[in-house]
Amino acid sequence: MSERLASSGRIGALELENRFIQSPLHTMLADARGHVTPELVAYYRERALGGAALVISEYAFVDQHASRANNAQISVADNACIPSLARLAEAIHHAGALAGMQLSHAGRQRFLGTAPIVGASSVPWEALRLLGAPDPEELTAEAIGEIVAAFGRAAWRVREAGFDMVELHAGHGYLVGQFLSPLTNQRDDEYGGSLGARQWFLQDVVRSMRHGAGEDFVLTVRLSSAEYQVGGIELEETVATAQMLEAEDVAAIDISAGNHHTMDIQVQPTYMPLASNAPAASEVRAAIGIPVSTVGSIRDPALAEEVLRKGQADFIRLGRPLLADPEYPRKALSGRSDEVRPCIRCNECLDRALARSRPVRCAVNFRCGRESWIPRAMPATAALHVVVVGGGPAGLEAASVAAEAGHAVTLFERDELGGALGTIARSDFKSDLLRYRDYLVSRARSLVEIRTVAAEATALRELDPDVVILATGARPSLRSDGGAEPTLDLRAALADPDTAGKNVVVEGTGQFAAEVAWFLAERGRRVTIAGPGEGLAGDVGPHTSIPLLAKLDELGVERWLGCGRVERSGGTASASLSDGRTFEAPCDTLVTSAYEPLDEVVAEIAAGPWQTATIGDCKEPRRIYDAVEEANVAVRRL
Repeated sequence: MSERLASSGRIGALELENRFIQSPLHTMLADARGHVTPELVAYYRERALGGAALVISEYAFVDQHASRANNAQISVADNACIPSLARLAEAIHHAGALAGMQLSHAGRQRFLGTAPIVGASSVPWEALRLLGAPDPEELTAEAIGEIVAAFGRAAWRVREAGFDMVELHAGHGYLVGQFLSPLTNQRDDEYGGSLGARQWFLQDVVRSMRHGAGEDFVLTVRLSSAEYQVGGIELEETVATAQMLEAEDVAAIDISAGNHHTMDIQVQPTYMPLASNAPAASEVRAAIGIPVSTVGSIRDPALAEEVLRKGQADFIRLGRPLLADPEYPRKALSGRSDEVRPCIRCNECLDRALARSRPVRCAVNFRCGRESWIPRAMPATAALHVVVVGGGPAGLEAASVAAEAGHAVTLFERDELGGALGTIARSDFKSDLLRYRDYLVSRARSLVEIRTVAAEATALRELDPDVVILATGARPSLRSDGGAEPTLDLRAALADPDTAGKNVVVEGTGQFAAEVAWFLAERGRRVTIAGPGEGLAGDVGPHTSIPLLAKLDELGVERWLGCGRVERSGGTASASLSDGRTFEAPCDTLVTSAYEPLDEVVAEIAAGPWQTATIGDCKEPRRIYDAVEEANVAVRRL
């Protein structure tokens, strides 16, 4: 039951029909000027239709000087943005939700890496410094006044555009948070020193926004409960800051965590605890009398209901879960929680937007960011008989999408539905994948005919399909070295870690290889990870790699980086660096991350009298994102 989630609640003068709020998350869907595009309108309209009571759009910059953090970021910096903002607010309203907008100033976290970069003090963000960005200029009192006034004007524009509320982003290490933090505020004037002095900029901005938008306009503030850095913001200070904001008539507080030094705390990957910010939100809620919302890995409705039941928060904010399934709230409130497409916390969404300046996408939801040109339903112009060979992520997705389009679908899987997902999720820290596997399997079972036998050309000819979609997956690319025991692949090591000896060398430097090194080291193996390049887990962004690499360090996993092929001889593994040095380590088992398409059946079936498409790992071993992408593209081309 979702009794608490379904109950109405108030934030200031606003009545929310349920307890779900869409949390701001940068999409890269605005245009180069920061104006709202049709793609951005369609994206937010989809989430409003999905049942969230309040939709808060992503952080917007407030002036044309230094507040902009990123490309394709929404602008509230001048009056020219008001018409497109009004279209966004109108679309959200017509879809049945209240509309809010979050305002922010980048401060030193200006991802653009170009001047001007400003801060409470001239304390650089090392990630930008390494990329050649200038250190931030410490703001003068005059410049602070100009920024405070810019927030007020921006809040006025939000109201003029027809939004119902405005939020100030005072967390995650952006400028307001930089003033609050002892790490980044080293000023000796009235804005630095004691907590009260460090709160002064926040207080000024809140008062300016209230003056600009009007005393009756709903204003909320997002805070980081703690920065999780030595010398940074601690929870006790955040509680005091929330009390100050309540005294300033702020309508509600949202509790997140971290900054861009602690990205894994700010946006938790699959390795991190669920509902991780709820305990801190509970502490804040106990100290104030205004509503508190919280965000962070609240991946399913039962967990959301539990957070409310425990009194840890008044409202639940959903960011990535609404990328995976915009209808999460509606499904939860109508008793269909088992139909929610789960977020797998892979952070593909943020890696694309922040690291590669690409529009937001979701590994498990093909339509995310494409809502303006990919309709919810695409009925087939002619119903076809489609056979899907392979029941892994690509095959299950293709089969279900084809059935939903109106095709008759038969799926062949000779082994286990879900493919390698069940094996990959053997480690406790990948349990998100089990939920995704179960969702894929349940969805397919309700829509398609499933045959748990190997697909053969003869059997397919009897079915006489119009289309065959091949999703047969990949196999390990194994090697044997001079009479040594055969090499294990990553999946085999996960499926049966007892087959790995005491001393293990994992050959590969991607995320999957690093996770298997973690898995085996936790089980008492001495593990070395080796491969080319200068770093590990370079195929994922810092939100995911930070805790992964920290865990390898904690477990004592040795790293050989920048080396060539690992060789074995007499229970010893060795690898050479380009500078001539050689690494050596005891090695009972070599675990490889090399895979190749499983294509024996592909050529035989592709030669049949039907249209064929090849998708997923049997085309090229890659990630879940690619499997889902190719499955949807293949079906939509029928």
